[in-house]
Amino acid sequence: MSPPAWSRRPGWPLAGLALSIALVAAVTLVPNPGDLARHCPFLALECGQAITLDIVTNVVLFLPFGLCLRWTGRRPRAVFGGALLLSFLVELAQGPLVPGRDAALRDVLSNGAGGLAGAWSFEAARNVRAMGTRGLRMLGRTCAAGALGALTLGMVLLQGSLPEGVWYGQREPGGFEFERFTGSVIDARVGGYTLDWGPIENEGSPREWTPSDTAPLWTETISPRGPSRGWAPIVAVVDRKAVRIARLAQVGGNLVFEPRVKAEDWGLGGLSIRTTGSVVSNATDTLVVSASFVGGRLEVRHRSRHQLESETVSQQIGPITAWRTLVPFRWALQPATASLLDGVALALLFAPLGILCRLADRRSILSDSIVTVLVAALALSGLPWRLYPAHWASWLGVGVGWWLGFWIVARRARTTAVTGAR
Repeated sequence: MSPPAWSRRPGWPLAGLALSIALVAAVTLVPNPGDLARHCPFLALECGQAITLDIVTNVVLFLPFGLCLRWTGRRPRAVFGGALLLSFLVELAQGPLVPGRDAALRDVLSNGAGGLAGAWSFEAARNVRAMGTRGLRMLGRTCAAGALGALTLGMVLLQGSLPEGVWYGQREPGGFEFERFTGSVIDARVGGYTLDWGPIENEGSPREWTPSDTAPLWTETISPRGPSRGWAPIVAVVDRKAVRIARLAQVGGNLVFEPRVKAEDWGLGGLSIRTTGSVVSNATDTLVVSASFVGGRLEVRHRSRHQLESETVSQQIGPITAWRTLVPFRWALQPATASLLDGVALALLFAPLGILCRLADRRSILSDSIVTVLVAALALSGLPWRLYPAHWASWLGVGVGWWLGFWIVARRARTTAVTGAR
């Protein structure tokens, strides 16, 4: 089967290669805030926090470069060498020219692996075009099994993490990582215990004295003087290694709650929820806030002294939300935006399943549909393993992904018919 007309134009691979190099430069050659700088030796492979996330990010960053370089006709070995060379040049420039960036051998190796993975992705895409109906059906079933595995892993990654040992409280923690909170904490508690600077007095395992998936926070503060320019923590709970267990912060005129989940124990990112316009800039007013993560539900309640009832902002977390643990920076989302992006992730996940059902014959359509329904139930379920009325964006994402799979198969059939007629 001959490739489509657009892929035979020599300008397309070169344009894609130029865009992929520009993407690498845009991401790597910009100053990095002090809270993300690692300050690690070049040869140190295990340095810094979120090591797994750092490796995944570097691999994904060089995927387009490897794919486009292979598209120009270079062999996989040449693609791997080109990715290593580009990465080495980037690391060479980061040290003296880009503030907050450190050269690291781990980044070079990860970038090289990403370029090679991009070359293999190009080969795989070309082989898929040569598959028959039976091969595509098997591929679709493999994608369904992979989706089930990914969602099951998401269930595990998004469980709350409560490390054993002594916990330490922090009030208005500042430092080079964060901006100083301009208000004042009057009282703060975690799981019913007083939260102050130093060890939190408690007895027994955190699983016994904390009725939550992570440490629930409550605080009463004097309102800040104005919106913050960055992250200004109000109260936080950390372990003996100063790693966050739970944190409540002001970001601009909003509140952000960050609980600790299993994904962070594995070197990935975490979760957070953001309110809108909840911080009133009035030094004569007080702000009462409670935040928790229970049963897969992120929730923040807040009210000022003049309000009789608290305002509640909440989001039900499902397995598909695990994509947020792969974001390499702090990204606090409002619940509506988070649900919409979860729907986009579901659309991408269900596109291969749409291909599967579109190609299935009468004998297998029933079994394939059952698999798809099971994946949908798992994707739209809450944590831990409980169904809930998902946001409309999630259900729309499932439908769009399924339709996208149907459209891909139909377009392939039309292209095959036109090529055969010629």
